[in-house]
Amino acid sequence: MKRRGWILLGVIAAVAAGFGGLQLVRGADGVGSGSGVDGGGATEVATAERGTVRVTVDGSGSLAPLREVPVSTKSGGRVTEVLVEEGDVVRAGDVLARLDATDAQSALEQAQLQVRQA
Repeated sequence: MKRRGWILLGVIAAVAAGFGGLQLVRGADGVGSGSGVDGGGATEVATAERGTVRVTVDGSGSLAPLREVPVSTKSGGRVTEVLVEEGDVVRAGDVLARLDATDAQSALEQAQLQVRQA
């Protein structure tokens, strides 16, 4: 045999010996016999099942808004209704809250009365 043939035969023999040794360690059924390489005792076998994995992550830190915008009204008054909740996305011109119109209505009626009397 040529040199290349001897090398190939040696590689095949090494692979076969390794496979045979692995079978002896794992046992005939392919499950560890307890005297395997990991040094552990009995090996536990389980059947895989399909299911949902639920993970909870706790953390702490500080949050910062992307942008802060001052909100003001054209007239003062008491807020009677808030139309948005914290975290809602709003755009310019959206109505965020309603004010009590009683004072404004009284001022308007008084101004109209003064115009009629003039």
